[in-house]
Amino acid sequence: MDESNERATRKMSAEAVSRKSSFVNSRILNRGSRNHPGLNGSDDAECRSNDSSLSVRDACQYDEPSCSEVPDDGGTRRARSVTSSRISLFFSKDGKEKTDMIRLLNQMKEETELGCPPYKLEKDWREIVKDWQSLSDKSVKQQEAIWEIVTTEHRYIKLLRYLSDLCFYLTSLQNSGFLKDVENRFVFSNFVQLCNVNYEYLWLPSIEPMLNHSRNSGDLLDLNFLVSGFQGIENWSRCYTIFHLAHSESLKHIQKRLKDNEQFRDFVTWAESQENLDRQKLIDTLSQPMQRLTRYNLLLKALLKVTADENEREMLRNLVENSEKATMQLNWEMNNNDLRARLGDIMRTIEGPDFVDLDELDKLFGLKLPLNLGDFMPLLHPRTPTHRTIFHKGDLRMQEGKKGSKIDVHCMIFTDMFLICRKIQGKKDRLKIVRPPIHLGKLIFHYFADQCGFYLLTLTDFHTAASLYSMHTSCPEETLRWTDMLKMALDEFKKIHRSSWAQKDQESPLDEYGRGLFVEPNALYAPRMMPPGYPQSNIPVVHRKCSSMDSQAVAAHAHLNSERV
Repeated sequence: MDESNERATRKMSAEAVSRKSSFVNSRILNRGSRNHPGLNGSDDAECRSNDSSLSVRDACQYDEPSCSEVPDDGGTRRARSVTSSRISLFFSKDGKEKTDMIRLLNQMKEETELGCPPYKLEKDWREIVKDWQSLSDKSVKQQEAIWEIVTTEHRYIKLLRYLSDLCFYLTSLQNSGFLKDVENRFVFSNFVQLCNVNYEYLWLPSIEPMLNHSRNSGDLLDLNFLVSGFQGIENWSRCYTIFHLAHSESLKHIQKRLKDNEQFRDFVTWAESQENLDRQKLIDTLSQPMQRLTRYNLLLKALLKVTADENEREMLRNLVENSEKATMQLNWEMNNNDLRARLGDIMRTIEGPDFVDLDELDKLFGLKLPLNLGDFMPLLHPRTPTHRTIFHKGDLRMQEGKKGSKIDVHCMIFTDMFLICRKIQGKKDRLKIVRPPIHLGKLIFHYFADQCGFYLLTLTDFHTAASLYSMHTSCPEETLRWTDMLKMALDEFKKIHRSSWAQKDQESPLDEYGRGLFVEPNALYAPRMMPPGYPQSNIPVVHRKCSSMDSQAVAAHAHLNSERV
């Protein structure tokens, strides 16, 4: 009963809707005919066609949503029209942004050129030097060698200045809302600093005065002017270290942004289209400072080869030596960077100390004192900062005192430090520092009687015993490996320490407090490091069955005192 009533209701509703639609359509058709009384023939047919299509659209406004039916074709056309308009708006917006960015770049380039016109250099040294036809072959070769220094430096500074301008352009574009996800410091590193340094410390005091002197007098290019620029190369070339250290990350960032940032690709394309790059790729020009210091050395050596005057040769030899020192300094820093990277890998495995709560320390004192293996080694002269290296690492069984329980530890030997850690359970390759780091200068060690381990005695600043550890190994060979590495690390630190304080105005802090480092002669299996003030004599292995750390330390002291007597 209910079902039949429901069907009847549906049928009546459909019929009512149909009658309503017909009524609306007829009203619209009559209205259309009244509005166009003069139309007939084909025009009349066209009008009827237009009115009928209009009636369908207008009927949609009057029909109930559940019963109205819009032709698929018209709806599809409307959807296509909306989508197409959105796409065109999207692309036109990007196109407008690109146009605005290029307009800003061209405007900034014009302003830069007006404010700082390019430096004009003669095409050849013969345009400056008078009576060059009467010069000997050796003099001509010398002038050509000097001119090569001038021209290469001129091109290099011109490139650095353009890259510095690009750095400024990029910053200005970012302030205007462009290229927000591009890191300027990664793209152009310290090119502004390189440009300023080369211009202020080499070109202005050295090359430009030499050119002006020859232009005014017509004399030969005087290589003595080069002294004022190259004698300080070891100091002003330090900015190249910053560039070298950041160059790898810079290239990675540029390559990544070239792939995922269309605006940055447009910026690079514009930069490469300018005459300053001479049709070179921007990413290639960003690598040119890599070999500049080495190039200076080669240019000076080439000039030395064609110079005959002995005074000038001596002066050039000093300049070559200074440039080589600058190159060696750069190589040393690059090697240290690799070393810092390795130490950083080790630091990432260490989660902090077990013997002190760093969070509580920060809460009480506002201090953050984590161990940073990448810091320079202490007790060296400030003018010779040196990084530590890792000599050996491995697993041992450690017992503190005689009654302490044995625990598994992971130990590391550095140039100046012995580090005792433990592995964190459930975390692969993660470590906690279980004891304070021990300086090798405050460490005494010797092997067990059965040679399957070694003792570690640490000292305080007051030359008293601080702690005694028994480090158990699996075999005598492993014991030998650990003790040999300890001796090797301490020997290296002694060498670095002596070199650091040699011929310096100040004395070593170790010497000031009487804490020299002494290495005992080799014994049966391993060397023994003795603390400052102990005689350098052959001391037998000290091994006492004592119940405390202090008693073993006292036994060692007693044996030494008996030998003194």
